[in-house]
Amino acid sequence: MNDSITNELKKVKKDDISILLDSIELEIIGASKWKGNDYRHSINFILSNFQYIFITQGSVKIESQKESIIHTENEIYLFEPFTRYSMEAVGSEPLVFYYLAFDMTPYTKRNNFFHTIENLDQEFRLGSSFKRAYQQIVDEIENYENQPGYYKALEVYLWELIILMARNSIKEKKETVQGKNTRAENLVNISICYVEKHLKEPISIEKIAKENFIGTNTLYKAFKEVASMGPSQFLSQYKLHLVSKCLTETNLSLEEIANRYGYSSASHLSKNYKKLYGMSPRKW
Repeated sequence: MNDSITNELKKVKKDDISILLDSIELEIIGASKWKGNDYRHSINFILSNFQYIFITQGSVKIESQKESIIHTENEIYLFEPFTRYSMEAVGSEPLVFYYLAFDMTPYTKRNNFFHTIENLDQEFRLGSSFKRAYQQIVDEIENYENQPGYYKALEVYLWELIILMARNSIKEKKETVQGKNTRAENLVNISICYVEKHLKEPISIEKIAKENFIGTNTLYKAFKEVASMGPSQFLSQYKLHLVSKCLTETNLSLEEIANRYGYSSASHLSKNYKKLYGMSPRKW
């Protein structure tokens, strides 16, 4: 490519959404169809990852600490990690929805990502671009589940949906999405790396701060800015997130997992796990 053209391209300023999305990688965890004839079906749960549901028939009431809302046909809902939800079908019509579970790296981008795409107004739901992205994901799950390229196709369609959601969020808020303070994110990442290197040790915010020559107040402020919670709560949840992945990706016993992640016993792990997820890890 001509050097002058290359230099001009380098001058192009990326928008805030592009910068945010360029900084993350998505991982499709699972996708399938769910159908229930019992319209009083109810679930109380907490996820360690993000999950979209695409409703194609019936209505469902979803409650969380933040809201209580009823979604109907051709609507979607995004479940946020580490938030308790209750989900109940309403009406006499069978409920049919497709779900797409995904996660991302780095972990510190989760909160910023969610708040970038959480808004979905009525005008946007009726838009042709949204309908196309919605239908692409539903069709892929319905017709090509477990076929070659299945997860890659879902990833492509998911990115399209996320970009549409992010654009709509900006339109609704009438402001651009601002990235988190780089130093704050670095401090959170340093803390995560420390936990990953010392999995068998209790989480000590004071020790993390001391070994990295930073004040505990500075570390606390960084976590509040990046994750909207204190460092102890965030890192404890992160450790249980690693436990959750270990439960699904390995055949280790609960005792072995407890030992690997620094819990004094399987019962100690179960107590912490149930407190966060609302269920025993033995149910996995």
